Amino acid sequence: ENMFRIKENDRPLKETAEKFMDTVCSEKGPNSATYRAYRVIMGSWLSWCDRKQIRTLRAFSREMAVGYANEVSSGYSPKTARERIRLLGQFSEWASETFDMEDWKPMKTVRPPKLVKREKAFWTPTQIDAILNNAPNPEFRLFWALMAFAGLRHAEACTFGPSSIVDGRIRVVGKGNKEAFLPIGERLQKEIDSVEIRDGMFRPSRFSGSNRCIDILREAVEKAGLDSSDANNHKFRHSFASNLLRAKVTVPSTA
Repeated sequence: ENMFRIKENDRPLKETAEKFMDTVCSEKGPNSATYRAYRVIMGSWLSWCDRKQIRTLRAFSREMAVGYANEVSSGYSPKTARERIRLLGQFSEWASETFDMEDWKPMKTVRPPKLVKREKAFWTPTQIDAILNNAPNPEFRLFWALMAFAGLRHAEACTFGPSSIVDGRIRVVGKGNKEAFLPIGERLQKEIDSVEIRDGMFRPSRFSGSNRCIDILREAVEKAGLDSSDANNHKFRHSFASNLLRAKVTVPSTA
């Protein structure tokens, strides 16, 4: 980094990026999903700049910004590309204001790719039953059932244990540390009764924190005779909401 001279009113690229991430960390927290995602995106961009021998902010010109956006758009899905381009735009605005570089806004006219809206697929109750019947063991079956029949997020399902059941309902602490109590339907109650519930039975490293858990789900989906290309834990939660709407069910208050 000391092998090059920084011109007046310019900044070292990596140092500035780290300061930006320090700001994000202080606002969102070091363990937040937002901070972790931002670190991955910024790290990828810094690697791209390193390959292009870009060492300072001003070396990342508008032409470079357009080139980066084009590569991202061609190498990632539209949704992922938009996230990466928008974050870089946020970073450049922050750096411009923080370090009095109002004439440096390389991302100002760079637009992310448009998203093509499409109806999200979901699993019907019959398809969910088929997937559960192909679960590798009772623990995975219950883990999937919690998301499919109560609408839990996979992170919420990971915390499920004996203390989660309060007065016949499931107590969950969701986003923003908000507490909710979800009703247990007859279908889910059968799944809960069939397994010995233990605290810590759904370790995140096994049930949601690795590619292997998705491979296990996709194997069950394929054995059920279904397309597994978009199979993931969140699809159970989406299916829960979609099936409620199709059944025109009114959900009791969780307050």
